[in-house]
Amino acid sequence: MGDTGAQAEVLPTTDDSGVVGTLTVEQQSALNTFRDKVKDVIRPEHDDRFLLKWLKARKFDLNKSEEMLRNSLSWREKNNVDTILEDFESPEVIKKYFTGGTSGFDKEGCPIWVDPLGRLDFKGLCACARKIDLIKHKVYRLELYTKIMKEQSKKLGKVIDRETIIYDMEKVGMRHLWKPGIDTFNQFVTLVEDNYPERLKFIFIVNAPKIFPVIWKLVRPFVAEETRKKIKVFGTTNYKDTLLEHIDADQLPAAYGGTLVDKFGDPRCGDMVGNTV
Repeated sequence: MGDTGAQAEVLPTTDDSGVVGTLTVEQQSALNTFRDKVKDVIRPEHDDRFLLKWLKARKFDLNKSEEMLRNSLSWREKNNVDTILEDFESPEVIKKYFTGGTSGFDKEGCPIWVDPLGRLDFKGLCACARKIDLIKHKVYRLELYTKIMKEQSKKLGKVIDRETIIYDMEKVGMRHLWKPGIDTFNQFVTLVEDNYPERLKFIFIVNAPKIFPVIWKLVRPFVAEETRKKIKVFGTTNYKDTLLEHIDADQLPAAYGGTLVDKFGDPRCGDMVGNTV
């Protein structure tokens, strides 16, 4: 866990059980039953791999999985999520100051989301933008990445439906403990957990400050157990080799051990991943 004092339970693992090709007899039976229970709402593109995400997210509890899927499909319809890439454009202040963006793809072809969270002035952003637009911006980016993953799947000839995330917490301090900001971040976490199950491959948290255990205590209740298993927290050292195990150097910003810089020569790739001032 590096030198942050965070709990040792959050170690990165991937669980490939409960997916197509690895199902037990009981899991296959559950999938067959689940498919029949939700046949009135699923679409032709909702294949077994899609259905298994919801089952796995609720540990193959059929009733909970059905409720989760139906609630999510209702949420998508209510909020016009299927057309958000065409219908919504984030306000300029959000596009300019909200951190996060892609640096490329990991070694398996999954997109990488790099987010210099410590450089986000969320309080200032909330003063200049409506909360509903912040949430829509988040959904927009999630749907954009879904589109990117579909394009990658076609390009590589294999299913790409997970992403690798790097959260850079350099400069995170007491100002980031602003309660409305924490509450909104947790709302983002809940939105992802409820509507984009089994999407995460890994989360690498780097440059975690000494107050990280305090922040983690506030966020942890909103993070699913399976998600927590995919998180690795580092202090300011010893993370670059780990990142390079999963990401080729030319896809990783130079500030994190790779060779990638943006068009301005910034080793943090600020032009690609957001405000790095």
